Amino acid sequence: MSRKRFRLGLVIDDFEADYECELAGEVSEFCSAHDCSLSIYEIGSIECSSDEYGYQKRAAASLINTKNLDGLIFHSSVQSNSVTEEKLFEYVQSFLPLRVVSLGVDVPEIPSIVIDNETGMRGIIIHLIEKHSCRKFLLLGVNGKSEEAAVRMEAARNTFKEKEIQFSDDDIVFGNFSYIEALQNLEKFWSIHKSFDYDAIVSTNDEMAFAALDFCHNHHISEEQVKITGFDDIRRCSFSAPTLTTVTQHIGRQGRTAAKTLYNLLQGKDVPHLQVIPAEPRFRQSCGCVMSGDLQTNAVMENGKRISCSELSRNYSASEWYVKKNQLTRIIRYQNEMQVSVTLEELRTRLNSDVQIFDMSGFAVCLYKEPVVMEKPEYFPLPEKAYVFSAFDKVSGREITGGYRGLEFNPHNRILPEGVLDDTAGPLCILALYHGRMQYGYIVYRAGSLDMALYEILCMLVFTAVDSAYHHTLDEQEKACLCEENRMLGSISQIDELTELLNRRGFMSVGKKAVEVAVKTKKYGAVIFCDMDDLKKINDTYGHQAGDEAIKGCGEVLCAVFRTSDIIGRIGGDEFAVFAAGLNPAMYDRMTKKIGDECALWNKTKDKPFTLSLSAGYAPVTADCTDLSSLLRTADSGLYREKRRKKAGKTGKMQ
Repeated sequence: MSRKRFRLGLVIDDFEADYECELAGEVSEFCSAHDCSLSIYEIGSIECSSDEYGYQKRAAASLINTKNLDGLIFHSSVQSNSVTEEKLFEYVQSFLPLRVVSLGVDVPEIPSIVIDNETGMRGIIIHLIEKHSCRKFLLLGVNGKSEEAAVRMEAARNTFKEKEIQFSDDDIVFGNFSYIEALQNLEKFWSIHKSFDYDAIVSTNDEMAFAALDFCHNHHISEEQVKITGFDDIRRCSFSAPTLTTVTQHIGRQGRTAAKTLYNLLQGKDVPHLQVIPAEPRFRQSCGCVMSGDLQTNAVMENGKRISCSELSRNYSASEWYVKKNQLTRIIRYQNEMQVSVTLEELRTRLNSDVQIFDMSGFAVCLYKEPVVMEKPEYFPLPEKAYVFSAFDKVSGREITGGYRGLEFNPHNRILPEGVLDDTAGPLCILALYHGRMQYGYIVYRAGSLDMALYEILCMLVFTAVDSAYHHTLDEQEKACLCEENRMLGSISQIDELTELLNRRGFMSVGKKAVEVAVKTKKYGAVIFCDMDDLKKINDTYGHQAGDEAIKGCGEVLCAVFRTSDIIGRIGGDEFAVFAAGLNPAMYDRMTKKIGDECALWNKTKDKPFTLSLSAGYAPVTADCTDLSSLLRTADSGLYREKRRKKAGKTGKMQ
């Protein structure tokens, strides 16, 4: 009897991180060796993000359930950097009854694999003190919620105290695991102190250590003057210049242990609740244990054993930048090609051929039947209807070329319909497809030879293209609707003869449809109610012909101020109304100034005996306020407040 083929999932925060990519690679190798499928979900941070809309990534987690997977590895250590322990436990446990393994944090009721951070940090500091006689230390740390960072920093403090090294909070620069933040804060530290008398910079991760290397290079501080160490031992540590002394967390061993634990769990075997993986120092050029000209030694271990590396590996590293530069150039060219507005159907017909040039062996875009606005909820309400927008699989040779919305399915039951992508051909990467607050669906792809960070950029370009095409499609539908309205205008008398604008009947008919489209596309906008100042005085003083000229002038001013896509109508004797999709309060303030400027220009160029002037009121369209009549009344109230201000001789912005 054949064994069931298990479907494993891996949750990471970011495909761009070297640490995550190495981890995913090890899990993938285990799955390949044990005939398991692997799906990798990028969910970002579960509580906060430096990116305004980064919370949208969490929607990908809504696809994880017992129908799509048999078991899940949750990389919890990276999530602990920005969330409380209780919140992390609650989130990881929310995937139960799916079989789950936690990697990095000990989560109650879930088998967990953790790293002995304390021993690794202690070992590298003692090495710097005893081997290199370092006595003055700067610590690159984290002041957030990260449990790992707290353990590493506390281990450093305790080791300094044990070895009688003078150390205080003044000797800490916070980089918060970020290269950019660490480098910026090191430069601030330099600008304040104007000198650097430290023997060593100890970093609580490798990214900040690379910032320290660049900081020292910028200020002509050599490796002989300052020893620099990191923590994690990501792949770049072996190929940087100088190579980086760091603490290895045995990323490969982590991935293999997590995958094996989950695999055994799915087979019904007993697994330990907690497994601890040691963290061990790896001494390289940045502390002086490996000479700069040594091409044979990758690192030196604590016991003095040398880990070798081939010259071929270093030659590969030297050419790596040129390879990535070429790949990035291809991405930039593609971005330039995507600057043309197309409809969803036009995008669908070209998307497969577009992305195949980036060496993906499989790619699928799944869109929800209707987009969903996501305003930072913890759990995304996954729609029950989605369709395969476009897809290809070089392994099976299948390509989705059917009509728009042709292949519908329920994403609660499966991530993709049967046969769209072959899950036996390698791991599938899954990420939410969003733009701003709009959730459109998700992308599933099988990566090729490009750097994962470049695939992330490519997917972001697809996000933008889908958003643009969605709105362009609705704009085209709106135009078609308006063309039909315009075709009917002559027969049903919806044009004002004097101004050739819509009359009240026409404005209410066309405006209502335009508001509906704006709300559906989340553009919203505003209704503006305008009234000519002193029409009665113009009629009484200069006659009704002059009054008609003034009314026509107001129509000309409004047409000059607003866009051709905006709806403008004369709804009464001297009253005008406008609906402008996308108009917000700040834009309205600029618009009212422009109305004043256009009136002044009209007065100057037309040389009439009277002065043309308009007052205006504003009413925002919201999800709760879409009735055109109500919006006109609200805007009318604002108009009369403006009129009273003018009569009272006050100045200020129109409201």
